[in-house]
Amino acid sequence: MPTRTPSCCQTQVGMMNVLLPAARTLEPQLPNITRPLLILHGLSDVQVGPASSQLLHDKAGSTDKELRLYEGARHQLMQEAPGIQERVWEDLASWLLKHSSAAPA
Repeated sequence: MPTRTPSCCQTQVGMMNVLLPAARTLEPQLPNITRPLLILHGLSDVQVGPASSQLLHDKAGSTDKELRLYEGARHQLMQEAPGIQERVWEDLASWLLKHSSAAPA
């Protein structure tokens, strides 16, 4: 008797069938991203590997770009363990302040 694929795996495969063509279409457009860019990624993310964020960082056309990688963090950075979560929020707030018009001179 054949085994059934669990529904969670079917969903992930279905998502990949949609996301991979989109990623192939978007990658050539990355040099057109010229605005300031902050990329946050968990190094233990198994849904989207950190290499994806590295590729975005490397290929984006912005001269003001930053990639922050978080050891032990997974996919949902804002829902991580308290130590990681605070670091993510601090990094985000700091970057936003630095890039806002209200930033001190």
